Amino acid sequence: MAKISGNFTSPKKHRFHCELLAAYSSLPDEAQPGAALVDATYAAPDQNLDDVIDFAEWRDRNASVNTTGLFVNSLPAGLALNERERLHLYMHYLGRMAGRQVVA
Repeated sequence: MAKISGNFTSPKKHRFHCELLAAYSSLPDEAQPGAALVDATYAAPDQNLDDVIDFAEWRDRNASVNTTGLFVNSLPAGLALNERERLHLYMHYLGRMAGRQVVA
């Protein structure tokens, strides 16, 4: 097997991935499998699940970020969330939505 070397992620991306995994792992076990399926971007009717979603290219059409923005805009005046808190809020939302899904 060939050894793959090189830096494939920046420290900022690495921190994001670690935080994403922490947020995901905080979901109840029964909600984890369905969380990605209820994500605003992946659940969009025009999204082909075989496609890779390039968030940089489609920043204005990133439904996941837009949904999180709606949450943030609904907060009481003077209350602000940092990036980590936004991620955890959105993951909590996905967990609740996934918990409502009926598995056949």
